[in-house]
Amino acid sequence: MPNTGNMATAMHRIASTGSQEAAGREEVISDLRFQQLVVSVEYNLKQAPETFGEQHLANVVWGAAKLRLQREPLFNLVQREVSLAVSIRCAWRTGLVWLWLPVLQVLLLMRDMRRGVGLLRELFY
Repeated sequence: MPNTGNMATAMHRIASTGSQEAAGREEVISDLRFQQLVVSVEYNLKQAPETFGEQHLANVVWGAAKLRLQREPLFNLVQREVSLAVSIRCAWRTGLVWLWLPVLQVLLLMRDMRRGVGLLRELFY
């Protein structure tokens, strides 16, 4: 199983160097190597979620949001991990605000306000 930290960093770096133009984003998203990276991240989130620290999750979400990647399975898995972390470690809440901003951005892009509002409720209530 590939190292989760390396995969999360790769998603972040690919997104930060990727083109801001829609055509450039599409080129990155359609690249088979990037698609394999995303599938590997999803697989690791399913099989070994404990290997993802909060910074890893933030890097994955930020990278996906920056590229406007609309991959619901990825965000569902990240949501599950963050929700679990919130319920287990309440001290995490203050650190989660910066993590959820890209998630909310993607949900807005996907026009999924219902889920975005649900995530905010989970974080702050």
